[in-house]
Amino acid sequence: MYSIGNFMKLMELQEENNLLEAELNLLAENKVQLEMRHAIISLNDKLLRYLEAWGFKVQSRDNRFIASYKKGTISTEIIEDDTHSN
Repeated sequence: MYSIGNFMKLMELQEENNLLEAELNLLAENKVQLEMRHAIISLNDKLLRYLEAWGFKVQSRDNRFIASYKKGTISTEIIEDDTHSN
């Protein structure tokens, strides 16, 4: 049979376990978002190299790049989704 003290300690440990599990889930979610961001940056770098190889003049600033050619301009911007950030 549990004493009141043991029961209270068990409840504290269960609450702490729940908090740690929630934090672990958040860390896993952040890791996935970070991996996705790195994949996007990698693809963006590859695209820039291809555009330069095709003869485009590429200018890159912050989260966007502009590639211009004889008769047109390509412009893009990486927009971060902040819906899941804290």
